Amino acid sequence: MHPISTPLTSSIRDIGRVPVDNQQTSFEANEQFRFCDEWDDVAAADQIVYYVEITNPIILQSRKLMVFTGGRKYRAFAENPAAPIHTFTGALASSGVTSLVNTIPREGVPYPVTGVTIRRADGAGIFTPAAGVNPSTIDFIVSDGNVNQATSNYSPDGTRVGVRGGAAFYLVLDHRGANVVTEGGIQLDWEERYS
Repeated sequence: MHPISTPLTSSIRDIGRVPVDNQQTSFEANEQFRFCDEWDDVAAADQIVYYVEITNPIILQSRKLMVFTGGRKYRAFAENPAAPIHTFTGALASSGVTSLVNTIPREGVPYPVTGVTIRRADGAGIFTPAAGVNPSTIDFIVSDGNVNQATSNYSPDGTRVGVRGGAAFYLVLDHRGANVVTEGGIQLDWEERYS
């Protein structure tokens, strides 16, 4: 017996995609979000630490780090919200802006609210990873004089990262490069799964 033929990329329910359509359904369904935050005169001695809490599963599609002065080493560490394993002594506060990527109104398509919460703290030595725990992601970005440098990972057509609902993690940016303040920012783009 032959399997049932399908015009999709997979015969598995909820996984198949139309192979010729490069527009993501989540974009049309208003289920893509963007987070942007700026770094203004962050001292070389200070870490920039984001604590990210995820309610619904997400697909991280893009991460962009930009610096105008200074430099940063970026690392991501998974955390267990119920029983934290890392040492964090900073004071988290709201920072940056989270917004929908697609704000074109469509009949019958509501504007959902994201289940992702991102808070930030700056300070010297405020984050120490648990002994023996390696970061899940590492990246470096250092300015070249006054020239803006940017590094970007992931794309809708390339490598993406899926994160389960109920997860949390720290994004830690330690100083690298010349002993100067860091100016720049971060941008994260993700698709949220509500079902």
